Amino acid sequence: MYPGEVMAAMAQRLAGVISQDGHDPKAQLSLDERSRVAQMLDFGGRCIENTAQLRGFLIRLSQMGGITATYLPREAALETWSRFSWDECASEESAIAGLGLELVRAVAARDPESMRAAGEAWFALRAENGSDDLASMDESALFSLLLAAVGDADWKSIPVIEARYGRGVASSEEGRNVRALLLAMADE
Repeated sequence: MYPGEVMAAMAQRLAGVISQDGHDPKAQLSLDERSRVAQMLDFGGRCIENTAQLRGFLIRLSQMGGITATYLPREAALETWSRFSWDECASEESAIAGLGLELVRAVAARDPESMRAAGEAWFALRAENGSDDLASMDESALFSLLLAAVGDADWKSIPVIEARYGRGVASSEEGRNVRALLLAMADE
């Protein structure tokens, strides 16, 4: 199996368990993966009312949202995240969770305009609220903006996006490699 196939299989397992409210005995998730899904479902079932809950939700969303939005077909990825909503919640934390969720949904939809809007909304929030509690979604927001530029074939904006938003955004090794590749492609 190629690494992409392994990640696609994991995304399918995660989405299957999420869609079955955490009950899919055939999914064969590790104990850690089951724990992440259970926490995610718990956050989706109630209003997020404090910073600790918000931080926990955003960490889980960045972990599972990136995998599912990237490796699932568009409709399956959108369906996975359609079950989460805090429209009835009045807390600031629930509103911020909704912005994080919009990042994942925009990438899942593969819609450059939505990705750009979600990324810009996230970084506008971060300009107002520099709390480290929100940092786990910064890389997702950056990739949302970069993918929007790629989707629009606007390669000239890649270095501008990196200069404006990318400084200080923590990335995994894979994320750093993709960001460097996009910059190299924009330079050609």
